[in-house]
This record gives sequence, structure tokens and C-alpha cells, in this order.
Amino acid sequence: MEIKGTTWIVIRLEDGSGELSPVIDDTTLTMLYDGERVSGTAGCNNYFGAASIGEKVEFGQLGSTMMMCQEPEGLMEQEQRFLSHLGKTDTITWEGEHLQLRSGETVLIEMAPLLLGLSGAWSLLSYNNGREAMVSILNDTEITALFEEGRLRGHSGCNRYTTTYQTDGGSVSIPPPVGTRMLCQQPDGLMEQESRYLQLLPSATTYLIRDGRHLELFDSEGMRILQYARV
Repeated sequence: MEIKGTTWIVIRLEDGSGELSPVIDDTTLTMLYDGERVSGTAGCNNYFGAASIGEKVEFGQLGSTMMMCQEPEGLMEQEQRFLSHLGKTDTITWEGEHLQLRSGETVLIEMAPLLLGLSGAWSLLSYNNGREAMVSILNDTEITALFEEGRLRGHSGCNRYTTTYQTDGGSVSIPPPVGTRMLCQQPDGLMEQESRYLQLLPSATTYLIRDGRHLELFDSEGMRILQYARV
């Protein structure tokens, strides 16, 4: 298993006492290293920055989005601890197929590879509105995605669309989709929502599948852009 190019998901964090504790239920923390930069989600916000991972490990100054999440309880404290631990990491060791990020002899973060496939049917829950916020889709609307043997097709709210896709580890490539050209009047905002969804799909570069039931797509900056539930 290569560190570079693999999406890693955090399973345990040092909790301030020197011991490792599981991450909060229903939270997702990830890391993707491309050889020069690191990016991912810290639970609420997405982070990014320079990094060097080899015999010596060094994370540069990390930038992030600036959202504030209220739920679940303790999420923001966990996010701050995770980002702080990244900054303190000086070595990485293997524990089976898991990565352990260390400061000296202390294990700060334990991660597992995320390699689940995209294949199957998904229903969109929320999308990035372009203002660093994930918003739920409109009531009484449905957006779907069926990933099947390199072909992606579905319903974008008013119209149907189709395109292709390729995956490599945790990376994904989706060309701009083509679709039907109907105009739907109701509900208000439906066509704007559809346009935004079709714009976001080709900007996806990485993905993760959380708990086997939820799919999240991220752009090249590590920003979460689309979130689905398995049908």
C-alpha cells in the first residue's frame, strides 16, 4: 500500500492523555497526499497545504475553510486536535495496513486506507453552494447517480444525464455530462440546483465512502462538493 495517492481515513486520535481514542461517531477525517501537498476533510472543514512524507515527515502551514459545525458534540474540538497533531508529526510507521503518525514515540493519529468502490446507485443529499457551505437539496426533488462499469448516469432533478468515470484508488475522474434539455418550473430553484450539480460533477477528483452507506466527492483542493446516500 502506497501512502501517496491513497485516501486515508482517521480511525483513532491521541486524546490529550497519550492514549488513542476512536473518532466521534458519524464524523469523517481524511488525508490524501499527492507527493507535494496534503488535503482532506478535518470533520467540519476541508484542509490543504504543503507536505513532505518520507524518512522524515513535515507538514507545512495548513490552510482550511472556515465553517462552524454544531453537531455532533465535540466535532470542532476533534478537528482542532487533528490539525494540531498533523503539525506535530515527524515520523510515520506502519501497523499492518494502518498508518500511525507519530511525534517521537507518541502515536498521534492512526489511519486506514479507504478503497471501497463507487459501483451502485446513489441519491444526492447535499451539495456545495459555492460559498463554502454544504446545503441540502430542495424538498420534493431527487438527484441520482448510478456508477456502473465506467458509465455514470442518473437524474439531475429535471433532466436525465450521462457521462463516464474512471477511478484509481481514492481518485476519480468524471468528464462533463450530457443530458436532456427539458425546462421544469417547479419547485422554485430547481433549474439552478440542477445546473450547480452538473457543474460540480466534473470537478470531483477524489472520493470516500463512509460506513458503506454514504458517498462524498471532493475537488482538487480537498473541498467536499457532493454527498450521497446509497439507494
